[in-house]
Amino acid sequence: MRRLTLLLIGFVALLTASCTHNNGDIGFWFGTWQCEEITIDGVKKTDYTRNMFFKFQTNVCDIVVTYPHNEYRQRFAEFKEHNDGTITLDFSYTADGDFAYDFNPPAESMLKKGLNVLHYDKINGKKLILTFENDDQTITYTLKKQ
Repeated sequence: MRRLTLLLIGFVALLTASCTHNNGDIGFWFGTWQCEEITIDGVKKTDYTRNMFFKFQTNVCDIVVTYPHNEYRQRFAEFKEHNDGTITLDFSYTADGDFAYDFNPPAESMLKKGLNVLHYDKINGKKLILTFENDDQTITYTLKKQ
């Protein structure tokens, strides 16, 4: 009986670990990052309610915006890290047919359709600053790893 219990616990642990990482662990970036603050040209966006999450896995960034009553919207972009202190989020893809994914940036993010180049500053393993230019404005996100 004890052997069966240990085998069952090991099997469940194996399933949990494989589902969590799904061969997409990319080190520092991997996981869910909550956007704690947005500034525009250094001025804090006071109507932002900390409801946007950046989720990085392999070469995909899933940006989730939550709303009241347990509603949310997911937006997908191709993600790449570069050696010059920048990342790109590419919202160039389009959905065809019955494809359910949305490849448009969330309006709350102020990112644009197409290629976005963001500069990053890794504060530590749990904090990140992303900055980019859009329509002559400097947009800055302060992200905290969940």
